[in-house]
Amino acid sequence: MASLIQLRGNTASYWTANNPVLAARELVIETDTMRYKIGDGSTAWNALSYIELTGTFNSITLNDDV
Repeated sequence: MASLIQLRGNTASYWTANNPVLAARELVIETDTMRYKIGDGSTAWNALSYIELTGTFNSITLNDDV
């Protein structure tokens, strides 16, 4: 049986307005910008740095020069 890993995702405006603290190593994607952040368990969303994704969900390239 295959396992499914599903990441949290929503729009940039949603995450900015709600400003959650992500769990340590939790990866959350902005579905409208394809950018993501990884939590550390103590820093709120608006203070975390971005890493950008390019491509589609079937073929993703990481760009950490953002």
